[in-house]
Amino acid sequence: MNKLNLKKIREDWKYVAMVIDRLQLYIFFLVTTAGTIGILMDAPHIFEYVDQDRIIEIYRGK
Repeated sequence: MNKLNLKKIREDWKYVAMVIDRLQLYIFFLVTTAGTIGILMDAPHIFEYVDQDRIIEIYRGK
């Protein structure tokens, strides 16, 4: 094998590594986003109105 052939093989492997790296990035973002949305949607009271003044009154004992 000559140096030109080795350089071409090295460049091919760099391209393969770049494609795999990008694929893993997309998978990471997909899993992270889906997990975050799943956790937020599973919370039972996340979208309910909370009267914070009433809660403060309860804890202050008024």
